[in-house]
Amino acid sequence: MLIPFNRLLLVTLLVLAGCSFRVNHPVVSQETPVARENAIIVMGVTWVEKYNDTEDGIEKKLFSYDLIKDKKPLQKRLRDENGTAIYRPLYYLSNFEFQFDGPQEGKHGFIRFKNDIREYEAVAIHQFVPGHVRLNNIVVNQRHFSSIDMNKNQDFRWKLNPYEFEEDYGSWDLQAGKITYLGHLTLYFKSKRFILGMITPEELVHRTKLVAVVIEDRFDEVKQQLKKEKSWFPVDEIVNQAKPEKWIYSEELFAEFNQAPVKESKRKKEPVIKRDKKKFFF
Repeated sequence: MLIPFNRLLLVTLLVLAGCSFRVNHPVVSQETPVARENAIIVMGVTWVEKYNDTEDGIEKKLFSYDLIKDKKPLQKRLRDENGTAIYRPLYYLSNFEFQFDGPQEGKHGFIRFKNDIREYEAVAIHQFVPGHVRLNNIVVNQRHFSSIDMNKNQDFRWKLNPYEFEEDYGSWDLQAGKITYLGHLTLYFKSKRFILGMITPEELVHRTKLVAVVIEDRFDEVKQQLKKEKSWFPVDEIVNQAKPEKWIYSEELFAEFNQAPVKESKRKKEPVIKRDKKKFFF
């Protein structure tokens, strides 16, 4: 039987997409009616950066969730006053893509620290495909000063550099109708800053080094946090599958970090939308 060209093209595209296309699942909010035929993952995701302050000459630390503590600058970055989308990432460390291999060789993942304020919250909640999944790569966009491109590229001050950090970060069994806690993943960075120019000095970043990736079990802490901030979320249904582990790339630099957990700023409770809990998670 002769297959029409347009149909053949569609089949070809679907096959190619099945081989290479990665599905990045958006942030789950109360407005997202997640059917119980799917799974939900809860994962703490933060980064902490230690850098040299060029004004007072001392080293300081910045946490990813610090970027959303001051509400006034955020209001200016919003596309919609009542929304969560922002025009561009809030920092030069941005667009973290967490890549999973899923069932039937499917490729799935989620994005943090890009163009949605909710991606900067310390706890990530995403709808996911049920089955056995493995986190094997984290892609991070960094913007750095580039002396090589200084005379030929207008973006030499903040040139985009994507970096991939491939490791076997862990695997989890996600079940349909279940909520799984994967642990709290923290990326530790050490940055080097400097001042460029004399008439109009500008603080730039020369380099950023990934010092360590740490997965911790903060299950009880996360449950309490979600109960306070997201009363609509079915916290009691979360199953703990956290598997603590460390990948340290510089023992000396990692020792400089104070690993005591820093609590995120308090947020107001969201109003509750009522739905049929037999059909939906919330």
